[in-house]
Amino acid sequence: MRILALSDIHDDIERLNKLKYKIDELKPDLVLLAGDITTGDSKEKTNSILDKLENGQPFFAITGNWDGKNVSEVLSERKINIHNKAVQVGNVGIMGFSGPGGITMGGLMILNYDDVEKTFQEVAKSEKTIVVSHHPPANTKLDTLFTGQHIGSEFVRELVEEKQPDLLICGHVHEARGIDKIKNTTIVNPGAVCDGYAALIDISGKEPKTEFIRL
Repeated sequence: MRILALSDIHDDIERLNKLKYKIDELKPDLVLLAGDITTGDSKEKTNSILDKLENGQPFFAITGNWDGKNVSEVLSERKINIHNKAVQVGNVGIMGFSGPGGITMGGLMILNYDDVEKTFQEVAKSEKTIVVSHHPPANTKLDTLFTGQHIGSEFVRELVEEKQPDLLICGHVHEARGIDKIKNTTIVNPGAVCDGYAALIDISGKEPKTEFIRL
């Protein structure tokens, strides 16, 4: 199975148009979007963006820290929202969570560990497991700012260390595009679509193989 991994679109229509051609060209089996779809909360704009990304293949998404409540509602209306929800595509179980999870954002706790653990139990019934999180795990190559500061989520790290999904796709830190590992979990930050980046991940073999794409 070939997965097109995306994150951090931030309303960039020019890049979206290029991405649409890439989807037509690459014909991935699955598209996963790790949040920051917009820079606001417009349902109309969110639908316009998603229209360009859905091309017949299974497509699932979560919101990021820039996306408002209406964006989340659009994902749910289109039945592609995997925030704390388990879905299955072939032999692959997938779940996601928007925001860092377990970390306060504006004083609001996004999720607690018990919520996520219960959902992951459903995902773990599949032969292969994927988690999509907007924030990367703490203290990895993928949560590092250009200053060298780590800004990732301890919550995500704890989940990965304990549950060991085969693949975790994240975003948020634009300059930390790349691959890392925690134990047996491969972690991929595909880079920001608004900066002209995406990633194609093949999970057919024992270990995921990642190809970074320039838009």
